[in-house]
Amino acid sequence: MEKIKENSLYIKELEDNFNDMRKFKHDYKNLLLSLSVLLNNDDDTNAREKIKDLLHDSTINTNDISKLNNPRLFKIKDELVRGIIISKIITANNLNITTTTEIDTDLSISRNDSVSITRILGILFDNAIEACQKNSDPTIRFALINVENATEYIIVNNTSPNTKIDLNKIFMNGFSTKENHNGIGLANVQELVDKKPNFFLHTKFENDEFTVILTIEKEN
Repeated sequence: MEKIKENSLYIKELEDNFNDMRKFKHDYKNLLLSLSVLLNNDDDTNAREKIKDLLHDSTINTNDISKLNNPRLFKIKDELVRGIIISKIITANNLNITTTTEIDTDLSISRNDSVSITRILGILFDNAIEACQKNSDPTIRFALINVENATEYIIVNNTSPNTKIDLNKIFMNGFSTKENHNGIGLANVQELVDKKPNFFLHTKFENDEFTVILTIEKEN
């Protein structure tokens, strides 16, 4: 019985490690995209080229940064968060998706939350980009705003007419509206939010528009 117990614990550990690897594989390109934006104007050519090699099948071209029309995007003080937002807006623009951005001034982003925010935004933007392309006039609206004692990251995308979304299931592990898709992305978001006591997620779907709001309470 003791050996069976040990084997069960070992198998459970292997399963946990495998799931962690799947999540990392799902998110690592978004983290690298963010870093690639930071290095785009840097002198470290070697590091920049290594990141480009890792991103060889990505649709983003960081040289398109000059096409962005909201200068406040560049005033976001956290480098990783700024990088992922800029890279995803560029990706959407290159896919002929209409994008609008609203960025408050004097935003504060905790270093302790930076990587988690970057991973969450990467997944949410990826889903918004894919979903809105089913509409004949794809649009994404993004806002980063200060509210009382908190910061809100808001992503709104339109979808194809008469789309149905079950808000009670979309963040469950394995759930996906996409054929042959493992549904791990939004489950990652929920897990990342659950690990942070100051993170809160709110979703809304009406009039063929999906809204997701990530609220992060400010640290005392």
